[in-house]
Amino acid sequence: MIAALPKPDVKLDAACAPVKYMHRSLKDGEIYFFFNESAQNQSRTATLAGAGQVQVWNPSTGKISSVTGVTPAQGGVTVPLALGSQEARFIVIGPMAAQ
Repeated sequence: MIAALPKPDVKLDAACAPVKYMHRSLKDGEIYFFFNESAQNQSRTATLAGAGQVQVWNPSTGKISSVTGVTPAQGGVTVPLALGSQEARFIVIGPMAAQ
């Protein structure tokens, strides 16, 4: 039964209940919204479904940055994920956005 389930779109290197996410697929990329609902900083490695340039979009400042430390994974990419207390962040995988 478990083998018949679809592959997860997000996999963290270790369980982390305070980190929540939403994922949307668009025709030209993948958008992930991560939120740390705790008062402590959280640092994990996330494996995400998608292919292309990995970017971080900061919802507070509007700044778009490429992500360093990205490695290819089967069907996706592995990215470092560091979230401060109550911090939210978008990770976008696809063509680089114009700023």
